[in-house]
Amino acid sequence: MEVSHILDDMASSAGATGFTPPLPNGDYTILIQQTGSAPIDYTFSFRVAAPPQYNP
Repeated sequence: MEVSHILDDMASSAGATGFTPPLPNGDYTILIQQTGSAPIDYTFSFRVAAPPQYNP
């Protein structure tokens, strides 16, 4: 399984609403947009923990 840390990308990529990590406590929603016609399988595994210190 490929591991990807995408929080920094999500905070600053084109079209992102933007935020400053680390994210505070709360409820969050993940949205996926599939733009092609071929079916694609997605698998997500979230590991949620307080970082000792944020260093982008």
